[in-house]
Amino acid sequence: MKERTSIIYANNATTSWPKPTGVAEAMVHALDCKGSANRGGGQSSVEVEHLMQHARAVCARYLGVTDLDNLMFVPSATHGLNMVLQGYLKPGDAVIVARAEHNAVLRPLFALQQKGIELVWVPMAPGGYIDLAELEELLKIGEEQGRSFKAVICRHGSNASGALQPLGDVVLLAHQYGAVAISDGAQVAGHVPVNLEQLEVDAWVCSGHKGLLGPKGIGLMYLAPQFDLDITVWGGTGYGDADYLCEDHIRPICYEVGTEPLPAVCGLQAGIEWLEMHPDAYKHTDRLGTELRRRLAGIEGIRVLGPTENTPHLPLVPFVCEHIPPKVFGVALEQKYGIISRTGMHCSPDAAKVLGAYPEGSVRLSLGPFNTAEEIDAIVAAVTEIAATR
Repeated sequence: MKERTSIIYANNATTSWPKPTGVAEAMVHALDCKGSANRGGGQSSVEVEHLMQHARAVCARYLGVTDLDNLMFVPSATHGLNMVLQGYLKPGDAVIVARAEHNAVLRPLFALQQKGIELVWVPMAPGGYIDLAELEELLKIGEEQGRSFKAVICRHGSNASGALQPLGDVVLLAHQYGAVAISDGAQVAGHVPVNLEQLEVDAWVCSGHKGLLGPKGIGLMYLAPQFDLDITVWGGTGYGDADYLCEDHIRPICYEVGTEPLPAVCGLQAGIEWLEMHPDAYKHTDRLGTELRRRLAGIEGIRVLGPTENTPHLPLVPFVCEHIPPKVFGVALEQKYGIISRTGMHCSPDAAKVLGAYPEGSVRLSLGPFNTAEEIDAIVAAVTEIAATR
């Protein structure tokens, strides 16, 4: 691990820091590799292919995926979600969307809405959770009206409220009524044990640079065996011939077009291997997050948003102060106390509306495995002191 400075980093939901030392080492090693995967049959190409497949195996093992061909590397969670939504939904399809999704889901959906897909919103229950009763009611009404829904879209965990959604229940309901389940797992991976095959989710996408402790520029896209997408990005792999330039749906390569991002892939592998070597890291982070949520809720003038300490949540705590705007509060935290947070609507304006924090948003403190109990004490003391100013 890199040597810590005097700052307290509480912005891991944006990107994790510090990274395990092995991440940079793996990336440097990858930079020294010659050639590229599937570009010739020489030893250098074979070496890169081996590194890619080994990294894929590590990622698949960590996420509970047995068939490596169903797990693809993507440039980011946003890119992967766009691939899923634009490659699966067609004009005339109707989908149910959980209110308060991230813009990485909402913006491609709004673009698709202009092309003829129908969006039906399921409301959120208190704490920022999807309302399962309302979801089932919408699915039931659709079935009674002879209008089947193509998909239910619900992120696995919220970056705005910290709510850990009951994704297993969402998947079961979707499948019961003939819909697929699509989920944004960007905030969950690395913070919560995940077994994608046991979840039976149809499509699930995550970032590599947040809880998985990898670098920016890499993410993972899981597609269930029966779930195929139209290819929306075409590349120049060695497959195919002059008479048929469009690739067949050969996983994973049909979804991994272009030159492989080997340094980022190897860095992601190293981040996951660190997590595997520290299996209790997520419990440590969860304990700190629960403690922070409980203690901030007791500060006069502070309103903690989202779940209570006794309901499923991620190690991130958003809050608002009744008399200090979030941006001003965040600047004070960093300039006076060296505490790095994030302020605003966190790319989720609908979530801010649901949580009663629109349009200014909230101050969000998000933790990682390298945070300490002493830092929680310092954060609570700083928030208490700032909130007491008038």
